[in-house]
Amino acid sequence: MSKRKVNWKSIVIENPWMLKVIREPGVFLQLAAVKKNGNAIQFVKDPIERVQLAAIKKNSKSIQHIKNPTERVKFKAVSNDGEAIQYIENPSEELQAEAIKNDSDCIRFIKNPSEEIQLLSVCLCGESIRHIDNPSEAVKLRAVSNDGKSIKWIENPSEEIQ
Repeated sequence: MSKRKVNWKSIVIENPWMLKVIREPGVFLQLAAVKKNGNAIQFVKDPIERVQLAAIKKNSKSIQHIKNPTERVKFKAVSNDGEAIQYIENPSEELQAEAIKNDSDCIRFIKNPSEEIQLLSVCLCGESIRHIDNPSEAVKLRAVSNDGKSIKWIENPSEEIQ
């Protein structure tokens, strides 16, 4: 009786979730899996940056499955999809700005955004003020001057804002 060699690459390409049953898959198999489905990275222990980037390219939100992603990976994730910021712990102001540039509404995922980040968000879309807790007068004014309809999201607007 002859033993047939298992073609793991074909199996992983067909079903990336099979990666979880392979003990210590090599980079080649890891890449095959995450290129098919970015979320398969959750089955890779300590993926190298190349594998992380391949997963992010397929699905930016797969960053949620990466422990300690590199700065480059974080930046790529929010550049592709601003909402990926919600999965990044303590994002830098630069990362926050990149996420906002991609999707001004993703400010809702940023805890205690600085006034500068708030201003960037409302400059790009005045109505994103609806996601900002206690915006300053400057942020309110910028939102309304950018988009008059955003006044509906401002509680008790001052005379200057009206």
